[in-house]
Amino acid sequence: ELLAARARDEQAQEVRAAPRFPVKAPVAVRPAPPRTAAPAVLVPPPPPAHARIEYATEQELAKDWIENLSQGGAFVRTSAPHPIGTEVLLDLALPDGARLEPRGVVAYVGAQGMGVRFELTEAQEEVLAAAIARISARPRRAIVVDDDALVRRMYAEALVARGFEVISASSGEEGLHLLMEELLTLDLLLTDIRMPGISGEELVRLVRKTGGEADLAIVAVSGRLEPGDEAKLEEAGASAVLDKSLGPEMIAQAADAVIERLRLAHADAA
Repeated sequence: ELLAARARDEQAQEVRAAPRFPVKAPVAVRPAPPRTAAPAVLVPPPPPAHARIEYATEQELAKDWIENLSQGGAFVRTSAPHPIGTEVLLDLALPDGARLEPRGVVAYVGAQGMGVRFELTEAQEEVLAAAIARISARPRRAIVVDDDALVRRMYAEALVARGFEVISASSGEEGLHLLMEELLTLDLLLTDIRMPGISGEELVRLVRKTGGEADLAIVAVSGRLEPGDEAKLEEAGASAVLDKSLGPEMIAQAADAVIERLRLAHADAA
């Protein structure tokens, strides 16, 4: 009887431990099963920042190829550059309509924009190489600067006969303006030494000082070479100094030889 009474007391305690509603039968309280943790939600990383460079002309692409693209870099002009280390998706719009979207990282930030280091896929490299090859395959181009219209025409005809495209200028000032616009597409500057305004010597110095352009062949000509002229012109940066008495055909031939000599010299240096 004592054991039965104790059992009845324990049952009563169990009932008293769980009473939220009236019950008619003994109720046993059992602990709730442990809660399972909610599955982790994977948050995708934010998309990389975008930066766009549009090359309106082949000249722009050729210049940036020399300065940046060939070394795996690009400079994006922007007033709101991303911090260094930011992942960037570049949008490179080429002059022929092709688009490249290499991924890169901001490596430099300055007042004018940001420098981005990037890597091209094999397919992207082929597209860019084809665009550069088309630019490189263009005809050779020359600029003739002389204040005498007849002389300009004779030099131009002699150069065209050797496969050049030719533009011309009637003064050193006009020649300098054209050179700054066309510099990266030119192979030859043929200039008279003695001209009103900017002389041939000054023009040569300005071209070499402004852009360097060691690949540009510069041939200076004069109908009256005086002692010391050749040394001064060569010191200024002329590749060759010739007398006009040679005639247009011989001068064009000599200029062609200067271009080839420079090409071989750069190939050996590389």
